[in-house]
Amino acid sequence: MRTARTSWIRLAALLLSALPLLCAQQEASAPVASSGSTLEYCLRCHSMSTLGQASDLGHIRNFSVDPEGYRASVHGTKNCTFCHYGFNDFPHTEKALARAKTKCTSCHRGEKFADWGFDFIREEFEASVHFTKLEGKMTCFSCHDPHQFDPSRRQRENPRGIRETVAASNAICLKCHHDTVAMAATFAVATRPLEQTHAFLPNRELHWAAVRCLDCHTPENERMVSHKVLPKEEAVRNCVDCHSQESRLLTKLYRHRVDEERQRAGFLNSVVLNDAYLVGMTRNKYLDWLSIAMALLTALGITMHAVGRYLAIRKEKRQ
Repeated sequence: MRTARTSWIRLAALLLSALPLLCAQQEASAPVASSGSTLEYCLRCHSMSTLGQASDLGHIRNFSVDPEGYRASVHGTKNCTFCHYGFNDFPHTEKALARAKTKCTSCHRGEKFADWGFDFIREEFEASVHFTKLEGKMTCFSCHDPHQFDPSRRQRENPRGIRETVAASNAICLKCHHDTVAMAATFAVATRPLEQTHAFLPNRELHWAAVRCLDCHTPENERMVSHKVLPKEEAVRNCVDCHSQESRLLTKLYRHRVDEERQRAGFLNSVVLNDAYLVGMTRNKYLDWLSIAMALLTALGITMHAVGRYLAIRKEKRQ
């Protein structure tokens, strides 16, 4: 009896002595509450490329931010909490997580940004099929990454040609539209493969490499890019809309391109060497006239040669 009681006492003493160690281990494994608002504070976690969250459908929502890409972006001088208001504390509070998501026009509005046309862009986007058919599931950030965005600086430092512009623009569209399974899971929209929906398009792969999706799937406006994506029934299907001297691409993809090429390379070189070539669109009347004149002169030369040979043969026969 005494031996059993002694054993219980020893066991209780052992558990009591181990309790501080267990508490310390629990505290070490629990998230440490902290607060801050600097970019470096947020990047302690968000610079990790594996930071994300799995949804109920199994898709990973990426929360990582490339530090170099962000600092080089147009927003790179701003601390994260400038847009993500209330996320100073970690762990993030329920109030911050429930706060309405930031929009571009939350900051980009008023007279200061009037020349950029953000209000007009918002109106176009809200009239697009992306906004009207997806019940608010699409936002500006679905296509544009605010942590990387700075097209103006990129174009100044490393101007892109037509092919690079097309590839960069189409990559945004293909991020969703290349995967019918992801479209159904993310937006509850049933779509067919692009190869089927664009089966009518001759030389389909060449078109996709040379023309932006937006050039056919948006209306013309005073800007190079429209954010009003049209329903598929209203997309361009008439070849002449692009393959003519009044091509719609002159108001879109190729706007300013001809003038830029002419200033850079000169008139003749811009006609012969430019990268804005499109069958039926980039005709030059002077080259047309020159070609016709050369063809006529060639025909005249051949005719004169034939007549001369004929007269010479007749002369030989008379002699």
